[in-house]
Amino acid sequence: MGGVDALTEILWESDGLLEAPLPSSNGSVLFANTTAGGVYRWSDQGVSAVLEKRRGIGGIAPHTDGGLLVTGRDLAYAGPAGLRTLWA
Repeated sequence: MGGVDALTEILWESDGLLEAPLPSSNGSVLFANTTAGGVYRWSDQGVSAVLEKRRGIGGIAPHTDGGLLVTGRDLAYAGPAGLRTLWA
C-alpha cells in the first residue's frame, strides 16, 4: 500500500535526528534532537525546549527528584540548577 496511513500526522518538523521519545501521563512527549542538540517537549500546545544545546543524546529518563537523566557521551542530570555530569 503506497501513501501515508490515514492515522499518520506530522506533528513537528525539524532538521536533525529525533530520538529517545519519552511519553508522559499528561499526553506530552519528550524527545531529543541528537544532531542539532537539545531535549524538547511536544504537547497539544506545540513544542518547547526543555534542555538546549546538548548534542548526542541517546536516552532520556525522568529522575525521582525531578529533572531528567540524559545519556550519550556521558550520563548527566538536567535539573533546575542546569546540567551536571554524573558519569563520564
